[in-house]
Amino acid sequence: MEAYRRGPRPEICGLIESLWLDQCPECEFEVRTEKGATLLALGRNEEAAVLRSEVEACLQSTDILLVGEPNAEFLEACGLPYLQAQPPQQKLPKYTREGAAKKVQGSVLMEGVIERDGRVRELTILKPLEQSLDSRSLEVVGKDWRFRPATIGGRPVRQRARMEINYRLK
Repeated sequence: MEAYRRGPRPEICGLIESLWLDQCPECEFEVRTEKGATLLALGRNEEAAVLRSEVEACLQSTDILLVGEPNAEFLEACGLPYLQAQPPQQKLPKYTREGAAKKVQGSVLMEGVIERDGRVRELTILKPLEQSLDSRSLEVVGKDWRFRPATIGGRPVRQRARMEINYRLK
């Protein structure tokens, strides 16, 4: 999304916005913040103020889900500082008997939604390793991990995130 600010002309920004939203419609909040940063950089403060109102309305009226990273500079300029979700002190899953017997090593990559209370929901495996280790990873992250959720203006928001668990034999 930083391509917004790389475009020297406003019409390029509009083209980037429409193409981005066609490819990733759930990223509307992040696109709005990036567009706002671009408008501020171009000195188009009135249009940026309209976007600020839209962003504030989103935060008040709906339970937004951050898919990527919103533009922190724009949110800061709006008086809505953004803090990214912070990982917990991770309780790492133990090896399963099956994984240890097969001497499996590597990583399980998962994606899920960090809820406003810090719990992880909607977990899916993006890069599996071994079935028993995949299941154990889903169980531990979904049951035991608690993140400090992302916040905008001090208000917790939901955020899609990737998590990786490494398995190494000693």
